[in-house]
Amino acid sequence: MAYSKLAVSLKLATELQSSSLGLTIEEMMERTERSRKTVERILNGLYELGLKPKTSSLEGDHHLTKRWRLDGLPSALLALNLKERSAIERHLQTLPDSVEKQALTKILAGQKPLSQLLAIDQEMLIDREAHIGKVGPKSQVDDSLMGILESALKGFEELTILYRAVARPKATWRTVRPLGMLFARFG
Repeated sequence: MAYSKLAVSLKLATELQSSSLGLTIEEMMERTERSRKTVERILNGLYELGLKPKTSSLEGDHHLTKRWRLDGLPSALLALNLKERSAIERHLQTLPDSVEKQALTKILAGQKPLSQLLAIDQEMLIDREAHIGKVGPKSQVDDSLMGILESALKGFEELTILYRAVARPKATWRTVRPLGMLFARFG
C-alpha cells in the first residue's frame, strides 16, 4: 500500500471512530475526496487490517442508507501530535467559557503535556539521526592500543593508564580493572 493510500485510510479510520452517528458512503467520499469505489476499497482494506467497521442506520435515514462506524482503533493512532496539541491550546485561548471549551480542555487533559512531547520528539530525532554517526571531531585509537584494551577486557586484567583530566593541568597515572567499554554519540 502506498503512503498516500495509507494516510487516507488512517484519516478515514479516525473519522469513522470519531463519529457518534457513523458516516454514509457519500460523507466518506466527501471527506476523503475519493470516488465511491475507492471508499469501498478503503473499507475493505480496514477489514483486512483487522479493524471491522460496523454498519448501522438512523431512524430518519432512507431505508437503504447504511452508516459505517469503527471501534477499537489503537490509542497510539488517536494521540495528538505536537502541531495538533499546540493548535488546540491556541484555539482554547480564543474561546469564551462554554461547553466546547470544557470538552477541549478534557481532551487535552487526557494527553501528554506539550513539554513531554517536545522532549520525546527531540529524543526521536536523535535516534533517527544516529545512523549518520558522530558529528564533530572523531576519536582515533591506535590498533595496538585497542588490542591491549580488548585483551584486558576479556581477561579482567588491570591496566595502568595515563589520564588527563580537564580540570587539572598535569596528567596522572591510574590503575583500572575495566568491565567494559562505553561508546557515546556525544562524548
